[in-house]
Amino acid sequence: MTEKEKSESELRLAFYKLEKEYRPYFDLFVERQDKYKEFQGGVTIDGYLNLTPDILILGHNPKHGKYREWDYKGGHLVNQGERPFGFLEYGEAYKKGKWWERKKPRKSRFYADIIELLYSFFEASPENSKFKTAPKLGDKVNSKPSWGKNIEKKVMTLNLYPFGTENEKKLRELFEKLRKDSDFPNNTVFKEEWDVQRHLIHILRQFIGGYVKPKCIVCLGKQTMSDYTYGEYEKYGDGLYRSKKYTNVIGVNRSGTWTKRAREAGRLASEIAFHQE
Repeated sequence: MTEKEKSESELRLAFYKLEKEYRPYFDLFVERQDKYKEFQGGVTIDGYLNLTPDILILGHNPKHGKYREWDYKGGHLVNQGERPFGFLEYGEAYKKGKWWERKKPRKSRFYADIIELLYSFFEASPENSKFKTAPKLGDKVNSKPSWGKNIEKKVMTLNLYPFGTENEKKLRELFEKLRKDSDFPNNTVFKEEWDVQRHLIHILRQFIGGYVKPKCIVCLGKQTMSDYTYGEYEKYGDGLYRSKKYTNVIGVNRSGTWTKRAREAGRLASEIAFHQE
């Protein structure tokens, strides 16, 4: 077994253990949906496990999306394990279109903006920079870009918290109920709602830093950036965030229309990932 194969095996085992850490939460939320009405299903990963991906996209928690059951009135379940990237699936980002057919009408603004972020990220890399290589004839509008080959192995996506809720306020309410629940094993450990969050952040950070080892992390949303860095971040331009302590982590504000910010975040992430001046 090569060193890479060993590391990939360790990554998969670590993810299995991470999902085991989530299991007591999911068990309680799924079995007691009469009490935990805020819970709207769970997703542990959207896409595939990748060792040292060029970019890790980190969301806050699952909301409306391909692998979510948000329209159910009850009976929400949990999606665990790897699956195709939702935003790369046909017809998910653009109506009746592939992910690179950006001239077609958008179906999901969120997915489409993730695509914009990735375009900026990869096109700004030294290998693909338009200032270093002339565009290939095949790289036309609505054609798959040359860097899109094997993109599933270059990107990874996770959520800071794998529990689906309508919004962040509902997620905090979910955690507040949880810490007071005598049926939850750690209810005596979590004295405040933030203690629940801090524990979940800690185990995810251990997984990302110890096993995934991404070149750059892009936090989607100011709150995601704040939570993941424990509040150690600063504004960086219009709607972007950086951390002096966690130098490979950036954040992008998703409020309102954020397509332009997504592109700027992609370029900044590319500078970090590929160590450009």
